[in-house]
Amino acid sequence: MTIGPLHTTAGHTTIFNFGAFNFKSTPEDTISSQGDDLTVTAKLIDPGTPVTFGATKNATCIDYDNTGGSCWEFDVLCSGPDCGGSYDAEFATSYDHAATIVKPGFLKNHSASCPTTMFETNQIDGFFQTRIDPTTKAKSGGTGSCWLATQDTDGISDSVSNFIGFLDPVQNAAINVVKGGQAIPLKFQVLNSNGQPLTNLSLCTTGSCPTPSITIRFGPSSCTVDTDITDISGDLAATAGNAGLQNLGNGNYQYVWKTPNVKGCYFARVSLNDGIAHDALFKLK
Repeated sequence: MTIGPLHTTAGHTTIFNFGAFNFKSTPEDTISSQGDDLTVTAKLIDPGTPVTFGATKNATCIDYDNTGGSCWEFDVLCSGPDCGGSYDAEFATSYDHAATIVKPGFLKNHSASCPTTMFETNQIDGFFQTRIDPTTKAKSGGTGSCWLATQDTDGISDSVSNFIGFLDPVQNAAINVVKGGQAIPLKFQVLNSNGQPLTNLSLCTTGSCPTPSITIRFGPSSCTVDTDITDISGDLAATAGNAGLQNLGNGNYQYVWKTPNVKGCYFARVSLNDGIAHDALFKLK
């Protein structure tokens, strides 16, 4: 199953969601608007099947005895005239369950790095980080591959979608500073596994949510001292719009959050049916 190629602007986040697993990319540097896109392919591997990653150490998909199990191989390709900058990439389970077992695989080639540590049982939302450097193969683009395995459990979402956001003026890689009481437009785009826009998302406000839908919630958060801070208060005057979830077309949506008049740090969280949370952080002044 392949999603992409998709362009992700520096500081923004693209989620390539493959059901039980997702691949998250947040490029830290500006990359060409004419190209430099990421394509992510996920391949399901049967338990017990050997997995070969180039000339490096091979791996075997974990067999979970009677519990079942699934392994995914992820191949990541950066293509474009000049794949500059690095991508922070995260592989994660898309659900919470006490019986989750996650184990990373090994490196396919030198343009990505996969840790080989084991996440123990009872790990909730286990994930591991890797940096994909698209400059590895010069201007031809970079490639990398990792693999993951997890225990099958009840409640695994089989939905496949792609979350692109948050979009300007909100910044993903920083704490967004605004004035208390300001209205903040949370903008994002949602695509299906074929890269086509999901145009019928609804806002779920009850315990039973239709498919496809999203939930949006807000709450207090801690301010991390070593996190970048960006003041976006001056960018909000002409961008707010109407209240509620707005369908802007072509899979683009906007939700306007009227911030409280209380100083402090807060999060805004958008979750799709797959249960993956997409957070933006704010500091009210």
